[in-house]
Amino acid sequence: MSETWSLGIKRLLARVNSFHQPGSSKSKCKLFVCNDQQIGWIREDAAEQLRRYPNVFVEHSDRFTLADHLNTYENRSEAVAQVVNDMRARDCLKTLRGWRDE
Repeated sequence: MSETWSLGIKRLLARVNSFHQPGSSKSKCKLFVCNDQQIGWIREDAAEQLRRYPNVFVEHSDRFTLADHLNTYENRSEAVAQVVNDMRARDCLKTLRGWRDE
């Protein structure tokens, strides 16, 4: 492979992976943290929906966490699955429309 091709691919990837660049949607997102580990980012449209489930998702100034009583893998998984299934049934997020129970 030529160096020119590699540099071109590198530039393309930098352009499409712009989440951490100034002006991206990152400033409108909140962290999602579990056990002091960042799991991901929550967009505002998803945050709006998660606020409906305060017994599962707790909103802080800059992040969402899982409720303290969800302290095992099993009860976290069950609680999050119930929320996601409810959100899917309500068709409140486009991203859940293509979900195939995988």
